[in-house]
Amino acid sequence: MVGTEGDVGSPKVPPIQRIVVKKFKKNRKRGTAAARTRNAIVVKNSMKSLNAPSDKNRIPKPTRNNPSTRESFGLPTFRFAAANPSNSVRKYPGGTNRVGNDASHEVQNDFSLNDDETEEEIPSDTLMAVHSLIQSDQGLHVPITNNGSVQVILESQIYSIFDDNHASNVNAELLELVRANKLQRMYCHDLSTMAFMMTEDYVKAVWDSYNHQDVMLPRDASTARNTDTQKEEIVSWFLAQLHLWTNLSISESSLEDQWEVHNDKSTGDAAPAAIEARDVVRYLLNAQFLIRDPKHALSGGGNRNDSYFLWLPNWGIVLKTWNEARQQLLTLLAQRKEMSKANVLQKNRHSKISTSFLLNELLSKEKIRVVERPFGSFIQLVRDP
Repeated sequence: MVGTEGDVGSPKVPPIQRIVVKKFKKNRKRGTAAARTRNAIVVKNSMKSLNAPSDKNRIPKPTRNNPSTRESFGLPTFRFAAANPSNSVRKYPGGTNRVGNDASHEVQNDFSLNDDETEEEIPSDTLMAVHSLIQSDQGLHVPITNNGSVQVILESQIYSIFDDNHASNVNAELLELVRANKLQRMYCHDLSTMAFMMTEDYVKAVWDSYNHQDVMLPRDASTARNTDTQKEEIVSWFLAQLHLWTNLSISESSLEDQWEVHNDKSTGDAAPAAIEARDVVRYLLNAQFLIRDPKHALSGGGNRNDSYFLWLPNWGIVLKTWNEARQQLLTLLAQRKEMSKANVLQKNRHSKISTSFLLNELLSKEKIRVVERPFGSFIQLVRDP
């Protein structure tokens, strides 16, 4: 098509219309500065009331009149409630639990410090150190049944956690824990090494051994009819007297005197026939709950001047294994002038005792020294001059 004048040959574009956009304002009332400040204070106070502890759970600040809240080296103070003999649950052989006021069993089986003492303050730092070593499996494991174990902690391990300035405090707290019947001393093959065990673990190991061993009383001690009852009575009495034996050793005179006191209290037809004190000591030795002091081992027993140490049936095996593993490690270190710690851990990885445990124990006795270099730690054997 041929366009005419005034026709450009394309469709006409409609004229552009103007679009009007209306802005809507949101009506908001803005309060004054004073009103905003009051609202902020109300919200802040409400948050404080939600987060603040109640008066019942609030921990009071240490004061001179409130010594129980004192802090020790910046750590909280542990407190424990002593067992009540009238309400305590006592463990007896066979897996049964009996309440302490059972008339048929008048043997006290708790190991509290005093019957009339309901709460005792325990030093926090040393007890926390022992618990941390146990939880991290750094102690010597004494096996019990069902693939279980209880741990024994060396004194050198406890001291290694603290610096030299706190050594005297740790020593005092250890003695206090022993007197409070929270820890028990365990005899080692070398008296220069002191070991400790939690009292509850020692009691657990003793009952476990009693339930799984068959140690008889001396033949002249009693009739066969009362043998089990008498053995149970001896073990229960022995564990109940642990709080009295806070020294390193237990004298035979103390054992005999405490047993005589127990016999005087055991009255009535239901009580088993009285057992002589020497038979009680012989049973505890045969059951390996006690071990005779090697200095008096040749006396043959029966002497009131003899002394004994706390023991466990498998503790001797642990000590023997520990001694063999230590000698093996010393032999390895003697082959070279020095060895890297990583190399020692690698070469001694098949040891039955942890190599780290052995190194720390030898370091505490100054049998070895550790030399720090930019490329690692090296261990040197301290040779005798």
